Amino acid sequence: MHRHTHEPCPPIWVFAGGGALAAIAGYVNAVTLAAGYLPVTHLTGSLSGVSGDIAKGDAADALRLSVIVVAFIAGAMVSGMLIGDARLRGGRPYGIAMVIEAGLLAGAGALLFRSPNVALAMAAAGSGLQNAMAATYGKLILRTTHMTGIATDIGLLLGRYLRGRPTERWKFGLLVLLFVSFAVAGWVGWQAESWLGGPSLYFPAAMVLMMGLGYRVWKRRLAKRK
Repeated sequence: MHRHTHEPCPPIWVFAGGGALAAIAGYVNAVTLAAGYLPVTHLTGSLSGVSGDIAKGDAADALRLSVIVVAFIAGAMVSGMLIGDARLRGGRPYGIAMVIEAGLLAGAGALLFRSPNVALAMAAAGSGLQNAMAATYGKLILRTTHMTGIATDIGLLLGRYLRGRPTERWKFGLLVLLFVSFAVAGWVGWQAESWLGGPSLYFPAAMVLMMGLGYRVWKRRLAKRK
């Protein structure tokens, strides 16, 4: 990639946090799919499914898919209420958002086979909350729960590079990190579900809980230094 840059490279915590959140989303989505249910980290397929169910007159399945769509939006709404801005900046209450997400994922793990519709809604709400926590860094759109936009931007940056246009290396590296993290964790999620079933969702719940608590400790220490 060309060395010329338009935006400064973000701090290492942006890469670490983004990769970890993408891995959590990839894992969660793989678990729900491996369990024989629906994807919960993105809405494209679910929304198309609602349209198809309405066309076929399958009200029950349309309702089930609609609950996932509404839950995802509700999770994003909670994130908007807590954080108030999609731009990634230190000091915002990301810790609280991640603790809430952890509770939703843990609940989904406990209910995945007993009340799958409730569990899928909880997992979708957690995914929507996560996806809305930090949607942009500078001019770069960051999505950690689905890879369509990430793949598009990777292709766009490669195209710019092949055309000889200035391309920031850190943007390409961050996007590839998110893409690979989602894919690798998805493989782990498929394996974990085959061994543990629904409780396999306790692992991402624990991970995001530790991230949330760790962020809150860091934020308090930072505030004391000022």
